[in-house]
Amino acid sequence: MRSARTIMLKIQNLDRIAPNGADKSIYDFKPSDIVEWRNKRKKEVKVSTLRNEHAIYSAVFTYAVKELFLIESNVWQTVPMPSKERSRNQRIMPEQQEVLLKALDWDGVSTPEKSKHYVAWAFLFALETAMREGEILAMRRSDLRDGFVHLPMTKNGESRNVPLSKEAKRLLLLLPFDSDVLVPINEFKDWCLGKYEYQSHDEAWLQALTYEKQNRSHEINKFAKQAFDEVVKPYGYLGSTDTFYKVYSSVYKRIISKAKERNEADELLEAIAQCGFSGDDLIATVSELCKTALSNLSLRTAQRYLKSLEQAGYIKRKDAGFADESRFFLTDKAKQLFEVKW
Repeated sequence: MRSARTIMLKIQNLDRIAPNGADKSIYDFKPSDIVEWRNKRKKEVKVSTLRNEHAIYSAVFTYAVKELFLIESNVWQTVPMPSKERSRNQRIMPEQQEVLLKALDWDGVSTPEKSKHYVAWAFLFALETAMREGEILAMRRSDLRDGFVHLPMTKNGESRNVPLSKEAKRLLLLLPFDSDVLVPINEFKDWCLGKYEYQSHDEAWLQALTYEKQNRSHEINKFAKQAFDEVVKPYGYLGSTDTFYKVYSSVYKRIISKAKERNEADELLEAIAQCGFSGDDLIATVSELCKTALSNLSLRTAQRYLKSLEQAGYIKRKDAGFADESRFFLTDKAKQLFEVKW
């Protein structure tokens, strides 16, 4: 599935995107929960994003209905979403094309040589074919046919054939014949994005959350780590709330902006075990706590209680892998508050 990465980002970000339903059982969802989420979310994102997220979460419930037989109906389908926004109908006029070609220093009739020439060429080719950027960059000379270009893989995960106009054919004849790659991908992206390509703020955010949940001993990119350190400094921890997300995203974007100016590459930092953590600091698993200190609470209520303590920075989670439950340990903040001396 071509959109698998986007879907995973939406699901992993559930605490931020749909905080009122992140911890709710699939059996407990009501239409009012969906309405509450919709009304809050449409103030934060575009209608297209809202509809996309609704479709993803609705698909999860549809799977639970039709494949797992866990519930009778899909509650997400009972709540209407805002209508689609009007499609854009802007057309680039010839005089605008001339302005762009002049800015990119290409005459439109010579063989592209520089990166900015290829940017101009790809822009004109896109106007003639309505092809996406990724499709143009993926084109190979072997994909060219008599009167059309064959795209073996598109955004929708299927192949398709794109008819070539006379102007599109003329543009193709301008490209060098000694390479199967029609548009040098690295040069094209280097010019558009700067010398290096960086993680998006959402990718960095998920990486930072994982880093925090893994006792800060998980691998993380350099700039994601810099943003993490800056956000954590005043709070002592990184929470998964929308406020933390907005602060982190703002800090990360500023760091990346400065990195682009310096042409500084990002890099993946190896996982390093943090000092100051020992088996003596471990409290217990959720199940163990429910049998002792939290015996008057249900398992779900205990999970929520521990999550609030974790977000407040009093305890940290130590994941034990897929087979065992996660365990918790006290932070320095909690030890100082309760005068614990270990």
